[in-house]
Amino acid sequence: MNPPKYIEDLESSERRKNYFKHITVSLSIVVSFLIVGPLVHEVAHLGVLILQNCSYSTSFNLTLLKGIYASVTPYCSPETLGVSIFYASGYVSTLIFSGLALLPKKFREHLSGIAIGSALSVLTTIGSKGDIQNLSQSAGIENTIVLISLFIIPALVVSLLGVKRIVDLEGEE
Repeated sequence: MNPPKYIEDLESSERRKNYFKHITVSLSIVVSFLIVGPLVHEVAHLGVLILQNCSYSTSFNLTLLKGIYASVTPYCSPETLGVSIFYASGYVSTLIFSGLALLPKKFREHLSGIAIGSALSVLTTIGSKGDIQNLSQSAGIENTIVLISLFIIPALVVSLLGVKRIVDLEGEE
């Protein structure tokens, strides 16, 4: 292999442009997974509390490996429906945000990456203690598998649609 010839061929080809695009799409997935998805989740909880005129305390943290993680503690006792909406709002809003990120025609690769990362943030936290367990208790649902499925299935659909969109766009080039 002749290194100067290889570099000349690389510079004259589209591979360099595609390489940069692949890196930025990958970064959009990671950033969305660690920061955007969890931020949308927590802001939705805060929005519900603000709409219910409920006081609250928050604790937001950011680390390189965990991304954003937070806790929102309400200081009011809303009715059962309000509690259920509070616990469901995080996952529902993240899934809606992820789905909406697939709609625009501009920046399709990067927005698909954001949709994938946000949906993956739902998938990786759905089984941990927290919102799902609290939602099932407040809604009186004994079988949390059914409840978990209500969030896992749309998250998988959004993730797979995002991947399909990226692959289809790659094929168009």
